[in-house]
Amino acid sequence: MALRELVALEGDAKSWTQLGDTLRRARRPKEAIRALKQALWLHRQAGEELRARTVARMLVELDPFDQKHARYA
Repeated sequence: MALRELVALEGDAKSWTQLGDTLRRARRPKEAIRALKQALWLHRQAGEELRARTVARMLVELDPFDQKHARYA
């Protein structure tokens, strides 16, 4: 709940990544994927390619059949 509030307040890539990772650990993959996709987009917009690749790898772990993120990772 606290991370959702942080995302609502901050809306930055780091907050979205933390939320996605927490949801992944809580075994809520669909919600985690949505949060991590937002984090990936924000990292790419900020020019943070290495962080974006890390998030892409997290997405591949959750959905190994997603070829778009697999190529980016």
